[in-house]
Amino acid sequence: MWQRYPAIALLSLAQALYWSCSIIGIALTGLMGQKLTPWPVLATLPLTLLVVGNLLAIARLARWMQQLGRARGLQRGASLGVAAGLMATAALYLHSFTLFCLAMLLLGGYQASSGFYRFAALDGVDARHKGRAASWVVGGGILAALLAPSLALQAQSWLPVAAA
Repeated sequence: MWQRYPAIALLSLAQALYWSCSIIGIALTGLMGQKLTPWPVLATLPLTLLVVGNLLAIARLARWMQQLGRARGLQRGASLGVAAGLMATAALYLHSFTLFCLAMLLLGGYQASSGFYRFAALDGVDARHKGRAASWVVGGGILAALLAPSLALQAQSWLPVAAA
């Protein structure tokens, strides 16, 4: 399957990265919010903004994909993920709750785009391979289940706020 349709391998890896990000994000966003917030009652606001970002982005991403093609829409979504990761890292180094909240809003947009990976897989294969292509992409989540806990444990020492 991967040799005939190399994009399926890329989409499966993208799905694994998305789920790793999602698993780690859900586990750590509230904790980092708690460390950064000036008011403990706002500790879960970043996680709330992640969901809001997802909701705000989904319709726009669908429209972009209709107008520009699925690949360009997925690239925009991935760009949101990169920007969110860089902003979140900066927020942790700077101990900025506001910047962390903005990063989570963008991360929600990235998460919205990842829901389209399986549709991209269906677009790229002939009819008899559609089921298998979708399975490979969605199965990328299994790889994430193996990767995410290890990544989260290793990441604890990467940022000073995480160790504090």
